[in-house]
Amino acid sequence: MLTAGEIASLTLPFSEEEVKHAVFDMKIDSAPGPDGFSISFYRGCWDTIKGDLLDMINDFYMGNLDIKRLNYGVITLVPKIKEANNVKQFRPICLLNFSF
Repeated sequence: MLTAGEIASLTLPFSEEEVKHAVFDMKIDSAPGPDGFSISFYRGCWDTIKGDLLDMINDFYMGNLDIKRLNYGVITLVPKIKEANNVKQFRPICLLNFSF
């Protein structure tokens, strides 16, 4: 059972500390998503973009964010070998926007 305080903490808006923790816990060598931004960009520019990112996340929390513009992925086939010409010689990957 959760206490009343624990339940209340689950419904609070996201804090800057929570968002920073999530960003800095991600693998840094991931491929950039369709938006072109990688994890290293978000880490390197944290002081500049943290306010906008936190605003976006809290807009999501409040139900004011149009997630259709963020919630999509691009499926790409990456060749496993040089000059691949058979579907079995490709690996599918899905690129997602970092912010989603």
